[in-house]
Amino acid sequence: MLGGDYRGLGIAQSLGRQGIPVWVLREPSGHRIATMSRYVQRSLIWPGSHDDDNVAFLLDLNHTHGLQDWLLFPTGDEMTAFVGMHHAQLSSRYCLTTPPWEVFRWAYDKRLTYRLASEIGVPTPLTVYPFTSETPYSGPYPAIVKPGVKLGLDRLSIEKAWRVEDSAELAERFEEAATLHDPATLIARFMLEDSQAEAFRPSRGHIMATLLSAKPPPSWRSPDLGGETRCSKRSTPSAMPNG
Repeated sequence: MLGGDYRGLGIAQSLGRQGIPVWVLREPSGHRIATMSRYVQRSLIWPGSHDDDNVAFLLDLNHTHGLQDWLLFPTGDEMTAFVGMHHAQLSSRYCLTTPPWEVFRWAYDKRLTYRLASEIGVPTPLTVYPFTSETPYSGPYPAIVKPGVKLGLDRLSIEKAWRVEDSAELAERFEEAATLHDPATLIARFMLEDSQAEAFRPSRGHIMATLLSAKPPPSWRSPDLGGETRCSKRSTPSAMPNG
């Protein structure tokens, strides 16, 4: 696994319970909760900040320890982007669980996600890119300020987005966000209330999968804009529709 966070912990538990050996590769200053799992046989430190060095490390690790065709699970956006950008090299030694960059980039960069949605006719809330467009965001409100891509940890990335109530607060928040992220990646988007969100949910098509969710306690969420993703799995056959 590439990453030692709580997502990695879930993967380690799921695989370990099936008797599948699990190794964790984490950044020196990154999360390490996954390494505490009894199912993790070995924990390693990510070698550096340059992609070429990291690819060479993974290939050498594979060769040295006989890890041919081991599954590679990145646990975060940046790691998934890294694997996607070096998909051809890594897939020669590992079984990859995430798509190549030309596919993943449409989900990784929210500017591309919204563009694709517009091109194929999927409704989206009003979205503006103030630093790369001549059209400023002029309402409606409330709105949110968010980064189009997540690079590292900072207060905006951790909080996911900042809510703003008017144009003055929007300008103030954008100025602050520009000190943390490349201004060209920043997004202003109308913030949907729960009742308004119903209009953006698809009403046609076939059921591909189902998910039942329960609203988490307040300690897991930041107001309005979500928080950490935590989940548990249960087998509930009665929840599936007939046929």
